[in-house]
Amino acid sequence: MGIDRKFAVLLMEEARRRTFSGAVLQLGKQDLTVTWPQLRKLAKRLEFSSAFQPPGDDQLVSDVDFFKWLGFDRVMSLDGSAFEGADVVLDMNAKVLPDDLNQAFDVVFDGGTMEHVFDTPQFLRNAAAMLKVGGRVIHLSPTFNHVNHGFYAYSPTLFLDYYRANEFDLHTVLLVKHSLNGAFSCNCLDPQVFARTSKLTGFSGAYYSWTVAEKTRHPARM
Repeated sequence: MGIDRKFAVLLMEEARRRTFSGAVLQLGKQDLTVTWPQLRKLAKRLEFSSAFQPPGDDQLVSDVDFFKWLGFDRVMSLDGSAFEGADVVLDMNAKVLPDDLNQAFDVVFDGGTMEHVFDTPQFLRNAAAMLKVGGRVIHLSPTFNHVNHGFYAYSPTLFLDYYRANEFDLHTVLLVKHSLNGAFSCNCLDPQVFARTSKLTGFSGAYYSWTVAEKTRHPARM
């Protein structure tokens, strides 16, 4: 799981749309491939400001510092093992969540984890259950041409239909083109424009789906 420059930009744009605060849970501890100088340059372009003072200037940004820089007070991570130092070790296939995780977070960020969990419906139920009412779930998930990466690749239709059926407010659903050479490019298409078509065709390259949905009530109908 990782956040590069284009995904850092998408998170900053979401923070500008509605300020981040409170507690964020990463589903999968994130690696960042962005340095503080790069992040500040992107923030200046987007007119995004933060009161958080980074501990250094040249090193790669840590996951905790990045989310605090976005505006969160508490940053936690969850993973299926303790290998990468996650705060919570939990299998997202689990049918029952610990009580202290229920409705505990203002944002749940799935930065490329759901495709590695076999039971996708249970993953979505658990992510929604961990959100406070008014909280946001954010998915960064493979859609096209990610062969042998995890168990699944997801059509944007999954996120559109699932969150509408569960009465979430859908704020953003995008297709984001992945650049293999590391260049900063974000070719985004809004599949909601094509919601009445049976399929989207004509794409070349690798794409992710980027989804932001807000929980409007609890419990969600799953």
